[in-house]
Amino acid sequence: MIVRDTVTTPTILLAHPVGIRDLWYGKQATEALQRLGTVRLNEGTETLTGDKLVEAALGCSVVVSDRGTPGPATLFAQVESLLAFVRCAMDIRNIDVEAASANGVLVTRASPGWIDAVVEVVIGQIINLARGLPEASMTYRIGHIPAPRMGIQLAGKTIGIIGYGNLGRRLAEVAHALRMRVLVYDPHVKVQTVSAIQVDFASLLGASDVVVCLAVYTDQTENLM
Repeated sequence: MIVRDTVTTPTILLAHPVGIRDLWYGKQATEALQRLGTVRLNEGTETLTGDKLVEAALGCSVVVSDRGTPGPATLFAQVESLLAFVRCAMDIRNIDVEAASANGVLVTRASPGWIDAVVEVVIGQIINLARGLPEASMTYRIGHIPAPRMGIQLAGKTIGIIGYGNLGRRLAEVAHALRMRVLVYDPHVKVQTVSAIQVDFASLLGASDVVVCLAVYTDQTENLM
């Protein structure tokens, strides 16, 4: 494995394209990043890939990438100044971690700061499905009155959570607060709370009214559902 020299004032490539950067990274975070070193921005509207990514990263110590920007082996081999590749997402699915490690580059991802936001979206989508809110809204928008419907009450229903990491644990807490029965499948951790029941994969699928897959993307979990 290659060991690379550290630097005092890093040059940081913020790879987010224009528009994506404003939406997903924001002015406050960009300004905070600029206090850590010299920030090089992707001023284009397209995702940096291939030779364009390598060219943009030359001389940089850190790449901070959006979800779409990959971390290929060519980047780690050709950008000898690179020390770290930070992906702003919950996983590192499009990064060649083996190549990064071989070239002495640290690979990391977003902090748990997104947990509550993601869980809110998950709960919102469950409520939408249970109550038919998008269909009712669209019906109103085209000038009609939605037909009465009962909907599904979440309290008392069973939610199955696949993957009991940061997201899974927070979702279990919120679902329990909604008085849902919580089942969890994760062969890598032991559930140590009275608010969730750990079961095997088949039992979770068979007993759940709602299933949410939050397993980390790996070769083993690809096409799990």
